[in-house]
Amino acid sequence: MIRETNAHDTEDVLHLIACQSHEDQKHAGVNESFEDIYRGWRRRGLTRRYDGEIFHVVDERDGEIVGICGMSISTDGETSMGELTTMYVKPEHRRKGIALRLMKEITDLARKKGVEFIFAWTRQEATAAKALYEKVGYEENVQPIYYKIVHETEPAKPEQAD
Repeated sequence: MIRETNAHDTEDVLHLIACQSHEDQKHAGVNESFEDIYRGWRRRGLTRRYDGEIFHVVDERDGEIVGICGMSISTDGETSMGELTTMYVKPEHRRKGIALRLMKEITDLARKKGVEFIFAWTRQEATAAKALYEKVGYEENVQPIYYKIVHETEPAKPEQAD
């Protein structure tokens, strides 16, 4: 059953987000333990310093949350934009269409919330993620995005190349 998260899901959601982070870091060659990643997410909670809305949907099977998809929504004053922040399905539940159903549900919810544009980041070698995004209508954009680290008390602002 796919549904929006609620307050009772917090620990399961944090665990799945930490699993996604751990897999991503392993692909990037970072050797941080799952426990350290999980503790970091617990400290931060489910939200980051953010001016918009963040929401998640999950797939629950027999009382177990097996997949999650998250989105943040922001606006530039004219356009409401969504960023896919989380997409993770437990390895033993992959290849069953769960990710596709989660993506469709979060897209429908984003549309109801007035989102006009959605983007997602993924690694070049993440062929399964890219195939999923294309299946639900995303188009690949190869324009580089630049950023810089600023003082920790100031929010970082992405800078996009022309």
